[in-house]
Amino acid sequence: MQTIMQTMLHSKKHIYILSVIIVSAIISILWISEIWASSAIVQVTVNSGTVTFGSTGTLSLGAITTDMTTGSISGQYPANSFWVQDLKWWTGGYTTQIQSTPLTGVIQWVVQTIGSGNIYMKAGWAATLMSGYANAAIVFTQWITEATYTGIGGPKTYFYKNTTGLTGWVYSTYGDAPWIKVDIPPFQPATAYQATLTFTLTAS
Repeated sequence: MQTIMQTMLHSKKHIYILSVIIVSAIISILWISEIWASSAIVQVTVNSGTVTFGSTGTLSLGAITTDMTTGSISGQYPANSFWVQDLKWWTGGYTTQIQSTPLTGVIQWVVQTIGSGNIYMKAGWAATLMSGYANAAIVFTQWITEATYTGIGGPKTYFYKNTTGLTGWVYSTYGDAPWIKVDIPPFQPATAYQATLTFTLTAS
């Protein structure tokens, strides 16, 4: 009889202990569910950037045979060989210009020349958006559009940003693949000729 009572008490003890564990678990869960929140502020300022530009590549116009009349030869630069990246937002304008040196070559240490007045250029119908936001403010001057060739022996305006009445975003990179034409004079000495196109930018 005493053994049976001890066993029952022992079992009750186990039940009591188990009950305590369950209650403790419930209390812990209730305590964890009380979550308090706070907040903080993160601030950052993004400033406007600058206007950058560039040109790449060499355009080979091929060959032409000299004679008593000779003639013209032309070719096009690869896509986006000339480009302008504008990160100044809409408040800043810019103008680019392009100009060619004379074509020069050498025959037995004697320099031969085709004058820069014989070098012409035409751009695409419109600048090509390479990245960023499209905006009609980025334009070519009327003289340099694809319709006609214009001499670039002197500086000619190329890309520019028209800020008159400008609104909206202008973060963008625009490019162009211009055509170049050279008029070769009659009886031009036969050799390889080379000129340099100078691409400049003025930002406001």
